[in-house]
Amino acid sequence: MYFGGQIENPKEPFVTVKKGDEILDTLYLDATNNFHTRYNSCDEGLFTFLHGNELQFVLLENNDSIVINLNTLDFDESLVYFGRGAAKNEYLINQFLDNEEEDRSFRTFFKLPPAEFKKTIENKKRTKEKKLEAFLEENEILSKGFKNLATANIHYPLYKKMEYYPMASDKIKTSKAFPELEEDFYAYRKLLNLNDPTLIGYYAYTDYLIHFLYNQSYKKLKSEQNTNLSIRSYFFKTVDEHIKIESFKNNLLMGNILHHLWKNNEQNDLDVLNLFLKISTDKKHKKKVRQLISDKTNLAKKDTIAFFEIISRDLQKKSLNQLIHKENNVLFFWSKKFMTQEFIKEKINYFSSKYPNIGFIGINTDKVPPEENGSNFYRLTKNSKGLQYNNSGYPRTILFSKEGIVFNSYTNIGAQNFDKHLREFQKK
Repeated sequence: MYFGGQIENPKEPFVTVKKGDEILDTLYLDATNNFHTRYNSCDEGLFTFLHGNELQFVLLENNDSIVINLNTLDFDESLVYFGRGAAKNEYLINQFLDNEEEDRSFRTFFKLPPAEFKKTIENKKRTKEKKLEAFLEENEILSKGFKNLATANIHYPLYKKMEYYPMASDKIKTSKAFPELEEDFYAYRKLLNLNDPTLIGYYAYTDYLIHFLYNQSYKKLKSEQNTNLSIRSYFFKTVDEHIKIESFKNNLLMGNILHHLWKNNEQNDLDVLNLFLKISTDKKHKKKVRQLISDKTNLAKKDTIAFFEIISRDLQKKSLNQLIHKENNVLFFWSKKFMTQEFIKEKINYFSSKYPNIGFIGINTDKVPPEENGSNFYRLTKNSKGLQYNNSGYPRTILFSKEGIVFNSYTNIGAQNFDKHLREFQKK
C-alpha cells in the first residue's frame, strides 16, 4: 500500500501518520513539499494524517495507492485524493464535509419534541443510506471495511445528536430534572459497539462516544440529588464502566482531565483528580497530571510571579520584567509538540490587534528551539526560576499585571475560550 502527496503552503516540514492512537511515521517533505511511504497490506485500515494543527483520514486497503493534495489555507475543503482507492476516500471526505455543515445548521431541531426529533433523525438517516447504496451499486468492488466506515459516518454523527438532545432541548433549560423519554428513544444503542478497535481515533466514533458518556453521566448526576460529586467524576466512572479498550479508555480520561485543569483555573476538585489517578492505568499520564497539579499549585490567582531569567534567540540573558512594557501581560509556555510556531504567530497577531493594551511574551520549552526567530519568543535558562511554572511541559498561559500580580494562573492560549479570559483580564 502506497501513501503520499503534496502539501501546499506547508505549516511545518513533515506529515505525521497515526493508526488508532499510535504514531506510525513522521514523513518529511522534500524540496517540492512532497512526501510518500509504503505500508504492508496487514496494516490496512483507517489512518490519520496530521499537519500543523489540522488532521484528516485516509482508508488504505490492500493494493491501494493513494496520493493526496491539499492547501493548508483551506485544509479540509481543498483535500483531493488520487490513485487506486481514491473514489472511496473522496466519498468519505464528502461525508465528513456534509456532517460538518449539518452540525452547523442543526441547532433549531433541538427545540422539537422528542418524537419529532427522533423522526427527523430517522428521515435523515434513510436519505443518507440511500445515497450510500447508490454509490455501492456504482462501485461493486468496494470492501467490507469501506462499507462499515461509510455506514459509521452516517450513523454516529446522527446518533451523537440523539445523545445530545436531552441537554440541548428547551425542556432541559427549564427543568432541573432529566427529560423523560420513551424507552425506544435510544433503541439504536443496542446495535452499536462501544469498543470497536477499527474505529478508534475516528472523529465520528469518538464524538458519539463522548456524547453518550456525558449523557449517561448527566442522567446519573440528576438522579442522585444529594451528591457532592461533579459531572466530571460521573464521566470518569462512566468511561470506566463502558470503555474496555485500555489505551482508548486512558486517552479519553487524559483528554478530559487536561480540559478540566485548563478550564477550572483556581479549582482542583480533589474528587476528580483522585478518581482519575485511580481509574487510569497509564503511568505516563498519571505522572503528567501530577506535574500539572504541581505547576498549578506553584502559582495561584493574586500571587506574585517571580521575574525569572530568560534567554533570547541571540543568547542574550534577560529578566522577565525587562520585557514588560504594558500594564497587563500574557506569559505563555508552548511547545511544537502541541502547536506550531505558525499557529502561535497567528494567535499573537490576532490578540495583539484586538487587545493592544496587553503585552505577549512566549517561552518555548522544546529541547531543540524553533528554527524561526520571533520578537516575543524566548527560552528559559538552565537554572531559571521559571522552570517551576512548567514542569509538565504542557502549554500554560499566565495573565498578570505589570507589578507581577497574577489574574489568571492557568489557562491555554490555544483554548477556544481564551478570548473570554482576555476580555475579563482587560476589564479588571
